[in-house]
Amino acid sequence: QQRLRDQTAPQNRLKLNLESPTEGDLWENTIAHHLHHIRTLVEQLPKAQLDAAVQKIVSARHIYCTSVRSGLPVGQYLSNGLNRTSGNAKLIIADTSDWVDEVITMNEGDLIIATSFPRYAKRIIDFVKAAKLRNVQIVAITDSFSSPIVEFADLTLICESDSLAFHNSPISAMVVADYLINA
Repeated sequence: QQRLRDQTAPQNRLKLNLESPTEGDLWENTIAHHLHHIRTLVEQLPKAQLDAAVQKIVSARHIYCTSVRSGLPVGQYLSNGLNRTSGNAKLIIADTSDWVDEVITMNEGDLIIATSFPRYAKRIIDFVKAAKLRNVQIVAITDSFSSPIVEFADLTLICESDSLAFHNSPISAMVVADYLINA
C-alpha cells in the first residue's frame, strides 16, 4: 500500500515524468497520450459493464454523482447531463458538502456514481461506505481495482488517469461519462 501511495504522489509522478522526457512536441505527445488511453479504454472496458451501468442509471429513483479534485469535472458533467435527460440527478461534492444530511434519506432505489482518482480522498470513501450501509447502489469510476472505493462498488468502471505531468487527467473518465449520458 505504501508503494502504491508513493507511486501516486504528485511529486513522485512529476519526478518520474521529468526523468523520462518524451521527444517531440508536447501538444502532439499530449494528444497521442490521451488517444492511447481511449484506445485502451475501448479494449479493456467491456461494453457489458457499461450496459450494466446504464441499467442502474435508468432504474434509479435518484442519482447522486460525487467526486473530488481531479474527478470533479467528471462528476459535474455527468450530473448535469443525466439531470437534463432524466431530471433526477444531483452533484454532491464529497469533500465540501455535508453529505451526511443527504445519505440519511438514501435507500436501495438510489444510485451513487463516484469518481475517485489518486490520491484518494477519505471523505468520498466515507460517503460511499455510509451509502452502502443503506443499500444504495454504487458505480465507481476510478483508475484501478486497487482504488479504495472499489470495495464498496457494485460496478467498477476503470479509466486511466495519468498524464504527461504530475496531475490526474479526467479525459478517459469523461469519455465514459459522455457515453453514459448518450446511452
